[in-house]
Amino acid sequence: MKKASLSVWLLGLSLQGFAQEPPAFTWQAKLPVPDSTGFYHIALTPAVSRMAYRDGRWDIRIYTQKQEVPYVLYSDFSGSQPPSVFQPLPVINQSPGMLVFANKSRRTLDCFDIVYKNSRVRKTIQVNGSDDGQQWYGVTEQFLFDPSAGDAGTGVTSIQRIQIPRSNYAFYRLRISDTVHAPLLIEQIGIPEFPTRPPAYTAIPGVRMTPVKAARPKESAYLIDLQGIYPADRLTLKISSPALYHRQALLQQNSTRTTVTSFTLSSETPATIELPRTGYDSLYLVVLNEDSPPLTISGVEVMQKNHYLVARLEKGKTYVLCGGAPAAVPPQYDLQFFKERLNDFVVEVMTPAAPTLLAQTAPPTPAAGFFNSRWWIWAGILLIIAVLGLLVPRLVRDIKDQNTP
Repeated sequence: MKKASLSVWLLGLSLQGFAQEPPAFTWQAKLPVPDSTGFYHIALTPAVSRMAYRDGRWDIRIYTQKQEVPYVLYSDFSGSQPPSVFQPLPVINQSPGMLVFANKSRRTLDCFDIVYKNSRVRKTIQVNGSDDGQQWYGVTEQFLFDPSAGDAGTGVTSIQRIQIPRSNYAFYRLRISDTVHAPLLIEQIGIPEFPTRPPAYTAIPGVRMTPVKAARPKESAYLIDLQGIYPADRLTLKISSPALYHRQALLQQNSTRTTVTSFTLSSETPATIELPRTGYDSLYLVVLNEDSPPLTISGVEVMQKNHYLVARLEKGKTYVLCGGAPAAVPPQYDLQFFKERLNDFVVEVMTPAAPTLLAQTAPPTPAAGFFNSRWWIWAGILLIIAVLGLLVPRLVRDIKDQNTP
């Protein structure tokens, strides 16, 4: 019995020689060296997307000195509105019952913020506007102002937003009812300033559109070549003529001519088409002209949503993005369970360098000889089979002898 087990073990050990090692990565993109330790946004540029996006999934890893770094993948960097920033406006006159502030740039205002010492004394306020600071015009009627309704936070002041009709006076005056109670201490007047969000989409460079012969009469056809596979999400056509048009059109995968989406091109709406999420390398556009002359399409823009990784990087270390291993599967990290909170800890946005292909070194050619060929493998297998052929009958006889009374 022990001899038979040993033979099976030898057979299994020899077959292990056929197992292949995991394939090496085929590309990498260097990251800037972090100047502090923390979580970073790592933008997946179109150049990186072209290498890393395949078959509807991302094939990408982060490494530092052969150590894998966990990350979380996000899409649409600007999906939420950044918080507003308080922008003070100059107060040029303030006395009990009145406050005048200037809008020097004549910006169109539909609200302003009042910063005041915490209070529970209600007031009535009326807002007027003026172009010269002399002649005043009505902006709002009197309304009740409750200081306790403001956002006090943890300090000794509160802030409250006042909505007004859209206007662009050079001066605004607040008339406050301070005759019955002591006046409200207003420290600042300002407006909410919203930081400019980055665009939700990034243009894919190098896209080419070429007119081609249509398959049927009364149709126009165009080949849109992306020069690589990208996770394209949006396509915009630049139509220069005619001035008025209304046509049906469709987009197809160029390689298979399967329809991706159908839509209407109209002079009354932008020629922007949302694409189902997948990887595209080229598209085939068909416009149904009916009896109208063909459209003049002067250009096309194909865009992908902003994608980025969030990962914790350490100060001074060298990091690379890499991928392209055919057998690799999307990684599963613990960080995915904290996806909703990681953005609160991000310290900086970084952009990787352009990806470079990694040289694939071929294994050295073995010298000629018996042990450097495959014949010894087959000889070993035949030898193991022969050993098993001798051991199995003996094993069967032993079992019969043990069962004989």
